Amino acid sequence: MEIEAKFAILSEETYTALSETTRLAGFLVTDAFMQHIVDVYMDTPDRRLIAAGYACRMRNLRGRSQITLKSMGTLAAREPAAIHHREEWEVTLDESAGPDPQRWPASAARDLVQSLGAGQKLVKLFDLKQERQARILRTREGNPMAELALDRVIVDADCKAHHFIELEVELLDPSHEAELQHIVDELTAMTGLAPRTTSKFERVLALVEGRVEARSLSRLEGSSELDPIGALTREVLMPLFLKMQSHEAGTYAGEDPEELHDMRVATRRMRTVFSVTERYLDTKSLWPLCKALRRTAAVLGAVRDMDVFRQKTEIYLINQGTPRSELAALMQVWNVEYTRRRNEMLSYLDSREYAQFKEIFRTCLRSDLPEGAIQVKSRDAMHHIVMQQLARLQREGDTVGRPDMSLKAYHQLRIYIKHLRYTLEFVRPMLGPEATDAINVLKRLQDHFGELQDAVVAVEHLRAIILFGTWESPRQAAALWHHEAESSDTALPPTGGLIAYLAAREAEIEILLNSASKAWGRFEVARTPVLVTDALAVLQT
Repeated sequence: MEIEAKFAILSEETYTALSETTRLAGFLVTDAFMQHIVDVYMDTPDRRLIAAGYACRMRNLRGRSQITLKSMGTLAAREPAAIHHREEWEVTLDESAGPDPQRWPASAARDLVQSLGAGQKLVKLFDLKQERQARILRTREGNPMAELALDRVIVDADCKAHHFIELEVELLDPSHEAELQHIVDELTAMTGLAPRTTSKFERVLALVEGRVEARSLSRLEGSSELDPIGALTREVLMPLFLKMQSHEAGTYAGEDPEELHDMRVATRRMRTVFSVTERYLDTKSLWPLCKALRRTAAVLGAVRDMDVFRQKTEIYLINQGTPRSELAALMQVWNVEYTRRRNEMLSYLDSREYAQFKEIFRTCLRSDLPEGAIQVKSRDAMHHIVMQQLARLQREGDTVGRPDMSLKAYHQLRIYIKHLRYTLEFVRPMLGPEATDAINVLKRLQDHFGELQDAVVAVEHLRAIILFGTWESPRQAAALWHHEAESSDTALPPTGGLIAYLAAREAEIEILLNSASKAWGRFEVARTPVLVTDALAVLQT
């Protein structure tokens, strides 16, 4: 497991300061040693490794080639400054092995590449050159804890050499992740640094394949704010699209519910991108893509919602000490519905429809997204979009706590919060430092009203199970088929434990409603509207 933090270095001054520092977050930084690295990234001719969410790299080390296979990775948190976790496998080759996995030494890396690539030889995607200044961070006891690397990256694409500078802090011992978070906190506060949420491989692949032009790699330096909105939209969508694909295998396997969660989040964020920029895009030509994206998000969401319900039910059982048998009727209905929804999801992920959706998306991202009649620069568009979202959110927020505010209105408020948060995150590198504080406030609000919506949905399902023995209430409750279902000998009757669970979720709704005004008050106390407008000020300079 590779655990590291990644930042873009935005200026030579910041690079120099980092190269000269002797302490970071209280840890001793050793003298630097220089490395000149050439990485050759490879895949099968039909890109099977990328499709499965992996990157394969060959690096020459002291006359021998080392193959490293890495997953696209996950973030420990969903904030831009999060820490990346990636699975990795390595194997050292002799000169005769080359790109043919069948000739590699027996290893997990060989087995995985052969399995994913169906036994095909690998072909080169691109070369990535790095001039690395590497330093070691040591604990107070003098033990090596992490490697700090300042990388000058060069990649040739479209007959041009493109450059960018990065900082990576990789743990040498996974047990020090808490210490790594302290380092991340200090780096996040430094000027001239911006968190990286994608790997070098993902960005360079996008560049080499023509999906993102040279300005994509310099976006954090601010040049993209002058690009058309179609260019910025493409830049924001690319890492999300790659992130969605990186979690396909885990979602299909179903062993870790967080794989599905992360895949679904990527689709929801992509939908938000289209939602906030639709005024400036050619929505008619993008309609097939948006429709397929909505379908994908719905299929994933149907299963993820049931995962969340089950997780919270398990917590309730543990906290209350309720015997599992008391919720047997619930579990029976849940199992049947979950099997149906998961089978539908797996069929969709295996389908030609989903494959075509990804191909349409790839084709779309090879150039700037088509724009509508309104021609506008990204800087101006994003300023207008964010201010409009802020005003809408404030209007809706003024009604929080009123007796006549419906549960549906609270759900809509959460959607407005989410849209503003995601939009600020999408263009965070273009904004002032105040954006980070605003995002943190919005995240806490989204969590509060998300808990409320989860409880509302749970109550609806519990009432349906108690009244009808089904996961959802029948649309025609008085129909003949419903009466036949009621008399079935296979359905388990509701118990007192199920009634008590319904009462607990209803009480949860009341608690969250009663605390809604206090939760929303944090928005005003933190002066969030001022933070947002101050963060946007750099777009008008």
